[in-house]
Amino acid sequence: MHGSGAAARSATGRDPAAARPRPAHRRSLAGERRTPPPGRRRRPAPGRLLLLALAALPLAAPSVAGADGAPLDRPGPAISATALLHCSPGIEDARRSPVLLVPGTGATPALNYSWSWEPLLTQRGVPWCDLTAPRNGEDDVQTTGELLVDAIRRVHEKSGRRVSILGHSQGGMVARWALRFFPDTRAKVDDVIALAPPNHGSTRLSTALCAKQGCSPAMFQQTSDSQFIAALNAGAETFAGVSYTNVYSAHDDVVTPDDGPAPSSALRTGAGMVTNLPTQLLCPKDESDHLELGVTSPVSYAAAYDALDHPGPADPARIDRAVCDLTSQPGIDIAKLQTMIDPLLDALGMSRATVAAANGAVAAGSAEMRVRQEPPIRCYATAAGCPGQAMTRGDREDDGMVAAGRACRSTRRASVPLPRTWRRATVRVTRGAATVRRRRGRLHAELTLGGSRAVVRVVARGTTAGGDVRRWSTRLRICASR
Repeated sequence: MHGSGAAARSATGRDPAAARPRPAHRRSLAGERRTPPPGRRRRPAPGRLLLLALAALPLAAPSVAGADGAPLDRPGPAISATALLHCSPGIEDARRSPVLLVPGTGATPALNYSWSWEPLLTQRGVPWCDLTAPRNGEDDVQTTGELLVDAIRRVHEKSGRRVSILGHSQGGMVARWALRFFPDTRAKVDDVIALAPPNHGSTRLSTALCAKQGCSPAMFQQTSDSQFIAALNAGAETFAGVSYTNVYSAHDDVVTPDDGPAPSSALRTGAGMVTNLPTQLLCPKDESDHLELGVTSPVSYAAAYDALDHPGPADPARIDRAVCDLTSQPGIDIAKLQTMIDPLLDALGMSRATVAAANGAVAAGSAEMRVRQEPPIRCYATAAGCPGQAMTRGDREDDGMVAAGRACRSTRRASVPLPRTWRRATVRVTRGAATVRRRRGRLHAELTLGGSRAVVRVVARGTTAGGDVRRWSTRLRICASR
């Protein structure tokens, strides 16, 4: 979420963040401390220039809406879309957990990461892939979440290792959509490192305001009272086996509130291992804003690499407080940052001139993307589920297997793809016979089914390339006996 939100307002209508006195030495994105000459007005840093457009939005009282949450372990539907990925060398059979980079709203991977995280990861010998979201992340976040599911599965298969997801703003939050509604991804993900994520939406925009003026679908969904946010957080926010590192700042102008007892970025429920890290906990004088957290913050850098280099989430006790003396991530291409600001503003339907003149215009997404109604919640994210979804069994690594209650086999022979990460397998069926064959580099169960108008259970046991033993099952319905 690059383009909606700032701090809550006081009873007088003034923004407390704007009223706070600014220290004489403001950390700039250019990695130095600058004190303007007496009488000269300070020019906004590039990150703050982008966020000046968000300073005058009305406060929206959060009122969680939406149906009851989906069961936590119900398998998600088959994903037909293919994610657009760009990967570094070394992703195949990687020596360590690869990083999957997910950009924020209105940004491409090039804008968000090509000049910062990607070269830094390469320098440290960490393989990575980046995901391009539809319409630069301004479209339905549910679609981005489904593409991320495909990306997780593919990067996991290519690398042979669990994936670490690093995302800024929406990019950090959308990882949780994949983990929440596609449970098979949980065993494939090691870390979720989220920089300024709107995990509970932002009060800077509201569904009522978006309905009145129009917002991009993604902005609509990232309001604190959206159906999307309610569905995302229903039941549990984290899951066992996955480590979550959330880095956020009390000075975030976009995701609000991100201070006080209930910061939007913080995660509080579920069985995952979680570190909620406000930058001011490490560096009390840190003033990182929303954009800076994702692209230049030395605290974000230190926390991310602490999480990547150790089991579990980042541990503030391991992070050297010398990071507080830095003004940007080590080795970052600051010169290239200056070329990124205009494209980021353009993606939100703004420019430097209009931002400076408006000093508080509503940034609700690019004009051509604005709608007046939130996208409906998809059936798999509801308590009722999609037709036949509750009947599915096993890991959805089956890539669209026909399951009982959804469809049926009109023949006694069937070929069923087994999980892609398996190297050896044995299969049995309750009615009929099964053999295992490798086709196009993937194991398949070749079935000869018995009986008629019956449900046949298929049970498989397999071994991954890493030696892990897994069990998997599904059901097939025979609807004719020919």
